[in-house]
Amino acid sequence: MVISDLLERNVRNRPSKEAIFCKPCALRLTYGEINKRVNGLCNFLLKRGLSRGDRIAILSPSCHIHSELLMAASKRGMDPGGDRPPVITV
Repeated sequence: MVISDLLERNVRNRPSKEAIFCKPCALRLTYGEINKRVNGLCNFLLKRGLSRGDRIAILSPSCHIHSELLMAASKRGMDPGGDRPPVITV
């Protein structure tokens, strides 16, 4: 099971339950809201020409954005790490 599987399961079972509280941003997100944001990030990654099996590096602030990018990469079968990956900055 990967992180995107856990997200999908929680979206099905408890979409309105709070999933993340980002203290630096003072932002609270439910599983449903996170899923919507993650799907948008998936589209962003695909529009940048990235696809299943690609390795990416994530450089982001220590907040909800990092978690969302990890979930999006997982959902699209990308590897967030590895040798000399393309860098996604937010």
